[in-house]
Amino acid sequence: MPVSTLKKPRRWDLPYSAEPGVPGVAPVDVADIEMLLAREPFSRMSPDSFPPTLKLTDILRNDCRLRRYRNGDLVVRLGDYGTSAFLILDGSVRVAVEGLDPDVLGRTRPRKRGLLKSLLQPLTNSPIPESRDARRYPQGQVQPLALATEGTPEQPNVAEYLPRIYYHEQNVRLEAGQIFGELAALGRIPRAASIVSEGDSLLLEIRWQGLRDLRKYDEGLREHVDRQYRRYGLVATLQAAPLLDRLDAEAADEVARHAEFESYGAFDWYGTYKELRERELDPLSEEPLIAAEGDRVRGLILVRSGFARVSRRHGHGERTLNYLGPGQTFGLTELLEADRSGTRARYACTLRAIGYLDIVVIPAGIFRRHVLPQIEPAVREGR
Repeated sequence: MPVSTLKKPRRWDLPYSAEPGVPGVAPVDVADIEMLLAREPFSRMSPDSFPPTLKLTDILRNDCRLRRYRNGDLVVRLGDYGTSAFLILDGSVRVAVEGLDPDVLGRTRPRKRGLLKSLLQPLTNSPIPESRDARRYPQGQVQPLALATEGTPEQPNVAEYLPRIYYHEQNVRLEAGQIFGELAALGRIPRAASIVSEGDSLLLEIRWQGLRDLRKYDEGLREHVDRQYRRYGLVATLQAAPLLDRLDAEAADEVARHAEFESYGAFDWYGTYKELRERELDPLSEEPLIAAEGDRVRGLILVRSGFARVSRRHGHGERTLNYLGPGQTFGLTELLEADRSGTRARYACTLRAIGYLDIVVIPAGIFRRHVLPQIEPAVREGR
């Protein structure tokens, strides 16, 4: 009788709780899984909606870990790139938008060069392409906060600054049952604020792959994350895109209200490419299609995270013209030409996802009313 096996995600070869050098970590055992399944948001999830290779219980066991924090412990730090989200199980945390200076967070303040140093810089640069001046690094046995970040053995503590944090009204309190850090984790973008434990707390940390899968197979969590992103993160994403950084507040809010979120492909795409090469297949056949050459333009496509391939028909195949990364757009030329000529816009190229891709689609009508008037004249005129 043949034996069949289920292919588990490769990331589960090393469960999240087994990563070395992380303080205050405990693995998620059977009793913990039962506890989590009895609490929101997991109690509202249907295990039957998850595929056999990505069971809800397996995600909790392999992609999650329990983290204990003391009063004043820094959970996440402003500016650090996020790779995980947190669910508060017990206790509370404080969002420290104000009250923590860069020095407290271990950030070095940028030093401005004078005119003379700027002029002499080409003469004083190291001949080695990449070099560092180790004399500027702290010496000695004491590990300063500047070298302590998320996931290091040193657990930064800012308890003495808590009165300053409490003083500011915008430093809101988050309590048991709330999720934070999901926007930075899914977008692989810097943390928008520091988070400090308020008293002793117990948090469930979920790495981004697990959060992605929970969001994919549970509509409630997906709607929650999209709602949070639309409320807090989308305007910042729009303003960070070179084409859209001139939008005023009213236009940005209107665009955020009508924007559509879409995801394509898989994160574990390297293995797929290796298999394609072994089978001598065309990699393009495995890249999810986002927009096809000749299709009617539905809007401006903004890459939120990941990478995409731009190609055009050539003979019996396609020729790659460009690659797009975060902040870059697709469909602008067609929308501008349609506005000038008064004709229907159709894509001149094809767009496909390479690996996993998150995009934001700004509908054509919203683009014409709220984005086009604020684009630089030179761009509108195609110069």
